[in-house]
Amino acid sequence: MVALLILDFVIGHSLERKYITNLESKILKKAVDVQVIQAADVKEFFGGKADAEVSRQIRKLIDKKMLVPEKEGTRKYVLKFDNSYLLRSVIKSLGEKGFLPVRDEIL
Repeated sequence: MVALLILDFVIGHSLERKYITNLESKILKKAVDVQVIQAADVKEFFGGKADAEVSRQIRKLIDKKMLVPEKEGTRKYVLKFDNSYLLRSVIKSLGEKGFLPVRDEIL
C-alpha cells in the first residue's frame, strides 16, 4: 500500500515539475495499477486516435527511460525507475515518508 502511495506521488511530482505530460502521467499510473501494460491498456486515454499514436506515446516513454519492455522483443511494458526524474521523485517521497535517515548536523 505504501509503495502505491509513493508511486502515485512520484508520478504527480514529475507532472507538477513538467518532466512528463498529463497523457504520460495517465499511462504511467496505468502501469502502476496493472504492473504490465500494452497498447490496448492505454488506448482509452487517446479518444479514438489511431493505434500509431498510442504506439508513439509509449515509444516516447521508452525513450525517456520511464517504461521498458517486460521481455526482449515483446510489446508489454513495465515501469523503469532508474530514470533521473522518476528517481529524484522516489527519493523525495521516501524522505518525506521517513524511510531515509536524516542527518541534521554535519560531522
